[in-house]
Amino acid sequence: GTLSERFDRQTGGTGIAAGEDPIVPDAPAYVAELTTGGNPEIQPEISSTTTLGLVWQPNWAENLSISIDVYDIEIEDAIDQLGTDEILDRCYIQGAEPPLIRNIFDVFINVAEAVTRGADFEVSYARPITIVGGEAESIAFRLFANYLDEVSFNFAGVDPVNEAGTMEYPEWLATASFSYSRGPFNMTLQTRYRDETIRNELWTEGVDIEDNSVESLTYT
Repeated sequence: GTLSERFDRQTGGTGIAAGEDPIVPDAPAYVAELTTGGNPEIQPEISSTTTLGLVWQPNWAENLSISIDVYDIEIEDAIDQLGTDEILDRCYIQGAEPPLIRNIFDVFINVAEAVTRGADFEVSYARPITIVGGEAESIAFRLFANYLDEVSFNFAGVDPVNEAGTMEYPEWLATASFSYSRGPFNMTLQTRYRDETIRNELWTEGVDIEDNSVESLTYT
């Protein structure tokens, strides 16, 4: 770990809003002591990465390229901070009991294993055209998409939680663009897509929240 991850530690306070304490859900808002930052006990990370990429450029469509890259990344003893919300959720999962939470240690730690699996897709096409004439003209299209199959942090003694499909890690992200060029003039139209997600993979609808889903979003 870096010097900051080992020795830069700070202590302050964090507000626990009413209803946010998973151990005492009916507790009013209160302040817990929060310690963040360095941990001299962390060990080096060990990473294993497997990737497979394929590119197809058909003869019948000049300048058309279609590619896919599949990746599987596993990090042993990954260094990370859990964050206040994750720590509170983990307290609940591991069966912590009242009274109120008074101290939260959000320091850098070695989680048992971090896993990220997914795939990148890309389609691109470009060609010269003649619409107005007079100067060189061309059009170009590009589609890039990412699919996340798994994003998980596995802690010793706790079942892993796959966060793919949550607000922070949507399963699908995509960007499509269309460009037209004529001499020094260039115009681009771009559209982005963000897949439907859930707010928290540990929440149960009707118990922890009325509606745990977040609608997909498309914007240009």
